[in-house]
Amino acid sequence: MDFRPNWTQYRSWLAGRRAFLAEIQKTQAPAWNMMFSVVVSADNLVSKSALQDTLQSLIAQDWNNLEVLVIVGGQTVTVNGANFASFRGISIAQDLTTASFFLNGPSAAGLRGDYIIQVPAGSIFEPSAFSTLNRFIGETDARRRPDFIIFDHENKGSKKGLPTPAFLPGWDPDFFEQVDYIGNAAAVRSDYFDTAAISHAPNSMRTLLLAAVRANADSRVSHIREMLLQISGGRPAISVAPHAVKPASASKKSTIAVIIPNRNKAGLLAQCVSSIAHDKLVTELIIVDNGSDDPATLKLYKKLVRSHGAKIVEINQPFNFSRMINAGVKASDSDVLLLLNNDIEFKHPGVLRQALDFAVRPEIGIVGSKLLYPDGTVQHAGVLLEYHPRECLVRAMHVGRGSAARSPGYLGQNACTRNYQAVTGAFMMIRREVFEEVGGFDEVALPIEFNDVDFCLRVREAGYKIVCLPLDGVVHHESASRGKVDSLQVQRMRLDAQALMARRWLPHFQNDPYNHPIARIGDKAEVVFNFTGEFIG
Repeated sequence: MDFRPNWTQYRSWLAGRRAFLAEIQKTQAPAWNMMFSVVVSADNLVSKSALQDTLQSLIAQDWNNLEVLVIVGGQTVTVNGANFASFRGISIAQDLTTASFFLNGPSAAGLRGDYIIQVPAGSIFEPSAFSTLNRFIGETDARRRPDFIIFDHENKGSKKGLPTPAFLPGWDPDFFEQVDYIGNAAAVRSDYFDTAAISHAPNSMRTLLLAAVRANADSRVSHIREMLLQISGGRPAISVAPHAVKPASASKKSTIAVIIPNRNKAGLLAQCVSSIAHDKLVTELIIVDNGSDDPATLKLYKKLVRSHGAKIVEINQPFNFSRMINAGVKASDSDVLLLLNNDIEFKHPGVLRQALDFAVRPEIGIVGSKLLYPDGTVQHAGVLLEYHPRECLVRAMHVGRGSAARSPGYLGQNACTRNYQAVTGAFMMIRREVFEEVGGFDEVALPIEFNDVDFCLRVREAGYKIVCLPLDGVVHHESASRGKVDSLQVQRMRLDAQALMARRWLPHFQNDPYNHPIARIGDKAEVVFNFTGEFIG
């Protein structure tokens, strides 16, 4: 999905941010005097004006603790060093290429900066780019300085000549495997860069960062939500098909217990079970019944017991979704659990295998899925959290709702495996050990509303990742028709649940690392760009 803002509004917002950052630099003393090494790749230079554009944007910086290295790869380039007299200097690497720079690292090139930024010639830095980076780094614990910092940016080279702004969702290694959504908008700590270069022989910023984080899952990554750079070269491409998922781990020995809460709805339940009944990974079918009195449903239960060995767990109490889930898990024995709504249908085989390959990864706690409405539009591709004190305290928004099934979404996010703070409880795959470690769903305080979000946040707090996969053809039937007005009792219950979630998890709603205050992708098919509210980076 392309960025289609009101360009006048966007440019006005960007000018306001530029002025705001410049004023901070004038009025606030820096917490630290960080040195940055800027590497400008001009070894494939097409236009000398491109290099001059980049150098001019560096000369215009309000931060002068910079050294500049221009890689020319044998080309003849002349630079006026006097323009950089107030900086740490500028040098021309006549025989160096961008590939050899990444292969050998910044130390081999004689760079002294604390952090390294490499950009292609033609890229343009915002005037306060480096003072903003310095202020951000200075506010972190010196013993826990980020290994690299990513930041918002624009990609030059669109068909209409307009740059494409990239308001990043934060650091997401699974997403980065599929889409280079960072590009050159990264400042990498020098020793981290050197270690990755020596160990992994990268040839670009992306290959360096991918190799480094694969080797060190505990890499410290920060995100500055400020537009600091315009990158020459256009926007990156998605490297996987919209419905494809890259298998992550062998899972041949794992079995799945499918747990489905249900009350009546024989047609929906039969359809759900039929779509998974022949999957050999499913070794247990647990139906948790909440007082069904429909003869067709009771007849279906008997059939499922005979034909699929289903267990029917009866809970004849006021509706408590959390209690039903916990009871279903207790009645099962398999090492992997699939928590499933009765209105889910799988249109294509092999989906559970793809989900299982992720669920058995030790660092992953919960696997969710992109869900479609029956009309083929997206119902859910992950959950974003927001804080709205004037409206309803907290909100959990479904990513991509209403967009076309094959639409890649903003920055390609709907087409890729993504990390989130939460996914919907309509489809959750989780290892039993993780479920038991966090104590299951909260059936006391959150019987109906927000129990899935609360459960996900407790899993994340235990140190696990929550991922949402772009699985193909997982349909969520009944939700598309829910248009009735909630009763006053339901509204009061929801408000109580929101108040509880605000008390428990307020920082997670106030600063969702996968959301962005300017470009959020929940609730609607379109990206919502908000240039009117106050935004502090």
